[in-house]
Amino acid sequence: MLCRLCSRVAVALSVASSTAWAGSFLVSYEAPASCPDRAAFVRGVEERVPDWRVVDAGGERAVSVRIRTTDAGFSGSVELDGAPSAREVDGVQCESVVRALALVAAVGLDPNAVLGGVAEPPPPPTSPPPSAAPSPLAHPTPAPTEPHDSASPALSGGFGAGAAAMLGPAPSALYGVEVHAWIGSAEGRFLARALGARLVTGSVAVGSGHARFELTHGELGLCYRPLRGTVRVTACAVTDLGQIQAAGESGGELVQGKTSKRLWGASGARLGAGYGLLGPLEVGANAGLLVPWKKQGYFFEDPVSPDENLYESAPLAIDFRLGATVIFP
Repeated sequence: MLCRLCSRVAVALSVASSTAWAGSFLVSYEAPASCPDRAAFVRGVEERVPDWRVVDAGGERAVSVRIRTTDAGFSGSVELDGAPSAREVDGVQCESVVRALALVAAVGLDPNAVLGGVAEPPPPPTSPPPSAAPSPLAHPTPAPTEPHDSASPALSGGFGAGAAAMLGPAPSALYGVEVHAWIGSAEGRFLARALGARLVTGSVAVGSGHARFELTHGELGLCYRPLRGTVRVTACAVTDLGQIQAAGESGGELVQGKTSKRLWGASGARLGAGYGLLGPLEVGANAGLLVPWKKQGYFFEDPVSPDENLYESAPLAIDFRLGATVIFP
């Protein structure tokens, strides 16, 4: 009777040992809302190392994952047991970054892990050719290489629209809209930016009458982004070219209105900052300080003082822009 009981206990211990887990691990996971969640990362690890399980406390190993957005897409890092060096993976899509980080974590937990958790059959033994002597040293298994996203683009860009205001070329503020686009390096540090804008003043009291001012211009800029991350700072050297028009309005002492069209050209600098809002959407603001290539004076026919100088443009122009941009890799 006692032997029969011992036999049953031995069978139970054998079954329990065959179903025991190889180890347990903790997971610290930090990622943008648009990325797969922590559960998806854990599934990716456990599929590759099914003998390991995630726990909430008391794990044998610790896995720390951090994913952030970049100008080219997403960048993630994974640390094992608080090691000072982390493995990093970059990619255009966050889902591919999470899958790659899960593979790196699985290999760290079990170097024999294979993609998909399926063991590869061992290669058939091969005998050396008769003329070659067998090597006494076995070749070491190559270390797993870090996943690399071969689809990373060579360039990045964006396009958008915004509101604009400018002081200097007219006696009151010019205001209107702009459209802009830029293209740059993959990491977004160096870029070329172009915009087109149309600004107006409405009716402005000048001299003895009223006039309207309109500015239509384009701008080209070469820019540098010294800071990356959620907040992006941009500094640009810019050149503007377009046309400014002043149209006198008949009324009061001004008997006959007159329209004056002049070339508008200016060079200067622009400083701005953008904030990554949702996915590829960025909102931002910038200010520019421009030096016109020449001063402009505007004259209209006046019965009291002929060719009265209604307004002379300022030596500097300052403008402000608010806009939204869609960034694409």
